[in-house]
Amino acid sequence: MKAIITKSAAVLLVALAITTTSGAVAEADPRPVSDEEYFGLILLARDQDGVEVPVRNGDLTLGHAKACWKHNFCSLRAMALTIQGRQNKQPPEGPRVVYVAHAVGGGFDLRLRVVVDTSTFTRRGTPPDGRPVGVITAYCEGIERCPDELNRA
Repeated sequence: MKAIITKSAAVLLVALAITTTSGAVAEADPRPVSDEEYFGLILLARDQDGVEVPVRNGDLTLGHAKACWKHNFCSLRAMALTIQGRQNKQPPEGPRVVYVAHAVGGGFDLRLRVVVDTSTFTRRGTPPDGRPVGVITAYCEGIERCPDELNRA
């Protein structure tokens, strides 16, 4: 399935990809994460259908922490743009929805994927805010770790 994004989203993704600021490599946080931090909402994006997609702090198993640590996809802006783009939403597979976008610039051409759980249950229980679990992970297709340039926006 071919992902299509609007011209304005493409321009934003290109700008995101070539913007330069300091970048850092994410490291695993060895401390246990409290439920309050785990379920902590750090971004609430809306997709093309107006559906709220929470991005939670999470830990090494879920959310922003997992995407950043495991896949070096730390940019909340890139996550939001991937979720918000037109025709980026693939058909759901049960409670899982995948959003796909294309980012080019800075010497790379990337397909970004954001995997979302629309259910309200995790192995740590139900989110206290009543919203769905939200982002499980995000990654650059075909490579284990996204380039640092993705996070420089």
